[in-house]
Amino acid sequence: MEGTSRMDTKRNLIFAISVAVIITIYLLSRLTFPETIEFAYDQPKTANIIINFIKDGTYLTSQNYTQETIGGVVAWGPSLNYIFAPFLMLSKDPIFLSQLISIFNILSIFVVMLIGYLFYNKRVAIISGLTLATIPLWFIFSRMIYQP
Repeated sequence: MEGTSRMDTKRNLIFAISVAVIITIYLLSRLTFPETIEFAYDQPKTANIIINFIKDGTYLTSQNYTQETIGGVVAWGPSLNYIFAPFLMLSKDPIFLSQLISIFNILSIFVVMLIGYLFYNKRVAIISGLTLATIPLWFIFSRMIYQP
């Protein structure tokens, strides 16, 4: 029995260290290289809409502050305003804003790892978390205000 608990403790420690390494890789890649943050056309446009919503919008008028996607539909509706409003209330600086969003998106790593752990095992959780932390498209989109 004692050998089993030591093995479990060792595995849990390895898992915790793996999670810490994944989060470190994620944060280092997202918070460094600020010159690679995309803030071109859609991001400022969306930010301005959300700033206007913060200034003048209410729950009942929140639909007026939405954007249509390329297909002509309102994909997220007013929920996008509520998702990004706290960040724009803290700062209007695009670099700082992108870094705040990056930090918030650590939740995505935890959710993917939790799903891998609950449905499979710790190894799948580590692999899926590391994959999401290093995938190039998520590197780009986890740092910007955008309407997916």
